[in-house]
Amino acid sequence: MTDGGFWRNDDVAVHWCGGALYLEARGVGLLVNAPSGVEVMLASALPRVQAVVLSSGHTRAVSGLIGLFAALDPHRLADIPLALHVLLGEERGAHLGDAWVRAWPRRFPITLDAGVPEVPIDIGPFYLESLSIRAGEPHWRSGEVEAVPAVAVRIQVGNTTVAWVPSTAPGTRVQRAIHGADLTVIEVGRTPWPRTPQRWRMSFAEAVSLHEGRGQLWVVGDDGHFGPGEEVAGT
Repeated sequence: MTDGGFWRNDDVAVHWCGGALYLEARGVGLLVNAPSGVEVMLASALPRVQAVVLSSGHTRAVSGLIGLFAALDPHRLADIPLALHVLLGEERGAHLGDAWVRAWPRRFPITLDAGVPEVPIDIGPFYLESLSIRAGEPHWRSGEVEAVPAVAVRIQVGNTTVAWVPSTAPGTRVQRAIHGADLTVIEVGRTPWPRTPQRWRMSFAEAVSLHEGRGQLWVVGDDGHFGPGEEVAGT
């Protein structure tokens, strides 16, 4: 498996996969988000992927679902469903899961779970908590950024906590999401967006300043790149 970041302790291994976070514990793989091409970066881990969690319906979070399903197909039994967890009221990921089942019949099934923020879920060895955040998606025809439902996710594995915060403006909700985490992953703005009066994304410096200094911090770009990079100001 290839990726830009890797972290491991006795409880869990975590990989950054170009816009997705892959966690593996006790032989069970959990994928958070599915950007285009994620199946290539997962490579040898595909046989162990048991569930996919979408933190939003943002194009970047869901655009790779069909490719991922196709890559998973050789590794799954036809009667064992893949768990797909989406946000209640966010239909994009659900529609793509339904398209796989309807348009590619006699493949593996999908179990769809529409979750509510702040209602925990158990996925094998993983215990997930989510927190609503303010997130947006650029709408180029109108020159605006439209709000989309999104969550930050805290994942507990044994005595380890991993926090994932997709693009959002800095604030108390981000601090709450990352508090006490052993590994914190924060996404910052690196792709051009229309300029609006509201802030939708944070900078590298803001992400670093929000981190409490406990555990490790990964700052990643919404261009999929890991670590420091050229930023887009005023977003």
